[in-house]
Amino acid sequence: MRRFLPLFLISSLAFAACDKKAEDKKDDKKEEAKKDDKKGDKDDDKKGDKKEDGLAFKAKAPAVGDKVEEKETSEMKMALDIDAGGKKQTVDMTMNESMVKKTEVLAVDGKAVTKEKVTYVEKKKTETEGGKEKKKPKSPIDGKTYILEAKDGKTLVTDEKGKKVPKDEEEAVLKANRAFGKPDPVLTGLPDKAIKVGDKVEKLAKALEEHFKDMDESKEQPEISDVEVKLESIDKDGEAGVFTIQLTMSSPKSSKEPFSMKIPLKGTMKVRAKDGFTTEVNLKGPLTMEGTDPKFKLSAKGDMKLSITNTQ
Repeated sequence: MRRFLPLFLISSLAFAACDKKAEDKKDDKKEEAKKDDKKGDKDDDKKGDKKEDGLAFKAKAPAVGDKVEEKETSEMKMALDIDAGGKKQTVDMTMNESMVKKTEVLAVDGKAVTKEKVTYVEKKKTETEGGKEKKKPKSPIDGKTYILEAKDGKTLVTDEKGKKVPKDEEEAVLKANRAFGKPDPVLTGLPDKAIKVGDKVEKLAKALEEHFKDMDESKEQPEISDVEVKLESIDKDGEAGVFTIQLTMSSPKSSKEPFSMKIPLKGTMKVRAKDGFTTEVNLKGPLTMEGTDPKFKLSAKGDMKLSITNTQ
C-alpha cells in the first residue's frame, strides 16, 4: 500500500530589508500551500479513492507483525417440538457462544497468512434447555496460546515453544481455523474498480460463500447458497463502505443427522477503504428445522444472530 511521507518541517526566514516584506508574504503563502497539500495527502492515506460515481477499495495484503483482536458472539434460540412414539413435548432451547481471539502474523505468502500466533483470550459456550442451564465442559483452548503454520497443504498446531499440544486442543484449534492458510475472502473478492451504492459485488459474494463454510465448527460443513452482496453506503469521509449480505445456511444433503436445518441470514459488513480490512459483521435470521427420521418426529422454529468486530 502506498505510504505518504510525514509533513516536512518548514523554517521561516527573516529578512531585515523593508522592501522584502511583500516577497516574504508571497513565500509564506507558498509554504502554507505546501502544508495544505501535505495535509491532504496524509488525510488521503486514511481513505480509499472516493469518487462521485462510487468508492474504490484498496486490498492490502497482510504483513508480518500485523495484530488483530477479534470478538465474536452468536446466539441461537428455538422452540423444539418432539413426537417420540406419540409422546409429545416442546422444549425451549438457547445456545450462546462467545470468543475473544488475538492474532499476530508471523509469516505470509501473498494475501494469505501462513504462520500465526493465536491467543484465545476467551472461548465459551452456554446452553439452556427449558429455562435451565446445561453444564458444558470448558473449551480446552480457552485462555491458551498457539502457533499455527500452513505446511504441505496442512495446518500444524504447536504451543508457543513449538512443542506438540494435546489432541483435544489440536482438534479444537483446527476446527476453529478451517480457513487458515487461505487468502482473506474480502481481499480477494473486492473489485479492482470503484463501485457505487446499490451495486452487487458477485466476486465478493463468491469468496464469502466459501468463507462462511469454513467459519462453521460443526462436524459437517453447511451448504451455503443464495449469497448476495451489495454496497449499501459509503462513509461521508470515504473511509469505509458498508455492504449488505444475505445468504442461506442449510444442512448438507449428505448429512447423517436425524434432522435438516435452514437459516436464511441477512445483515451488514463494514470494510475499510484504505486496506480492505473488515471491521464489523452482523447477521441474523429465522431458523427452521425438520426431522428426517419417521420414527422420531421433530421440528423447530427460532432465530439466530451473529456479531463479529475486528480491531487492529
